Amino acid sequence: MRGLLQLFAAYGGGLLFVLLEAISITLIVQYNQRQGEIASNSMGLFTAYIDNTSDWLTDYLGLKNEVI
Repeated sequence: MRGLLQLFAAYGGGLLFVLLEAISITLIVQYNQRQGEIASNSMGLFTAYIDNTSDWLTDYLGLKNEVI
């Protein structure tokens, strides 16, 4: 418990900043239609990138099982 308190004492400002940024971005996206559309598009692009990278990595790691 003491270690946890020391962690918050040392990094509390940074953690509070990240928390407040997350809340503000959520409010902006939720209550502003244009920003919501931009965020939705960006999340779609990010998801597609992660999916493509995952497929590439799976294919690459599967090559070691193939016989040349």
